[in-house]
Amino acid sequence: MKRSFPKEFFSLLSAAWNILIFYLILICGGAFVFHVEGLTNSNGSFGDCLYTAFTTSFTIGYGDMTPSGTLGKVTAIVLAIVGMLFVGIIIGASIKALERCK
Repeated sequence: MKRSFPKEFFSLLSAAWNILIFYLILICGGAFVFHVEGLTNSNGSFGDCLYTAFTTSFTIGYGDMTPSGTLGKVTAIVLAIVGMLFVGIIIGASIKALERCK
């Protein structure tokens, strides 16, 4: 007997993959900012760069830590754009999955 999964499962799985990819991009972005900025700044740790990547991607931007070099600033811009796109995709996929569960 062939077993099939409901469509809601694949929709939730798609949302989970989107979230996973988003967090991997954030971690890679934080690592890149650390490589570019953290090595030249005596106060920069990997945790600080990861914090900067998260606050930038969610467009919170407290302003307490900002990249000072050109590559760091370009990475922050890319993370902000990717963050806006992925948050929209994740919210849309989650709402679609919840609507199908009704």
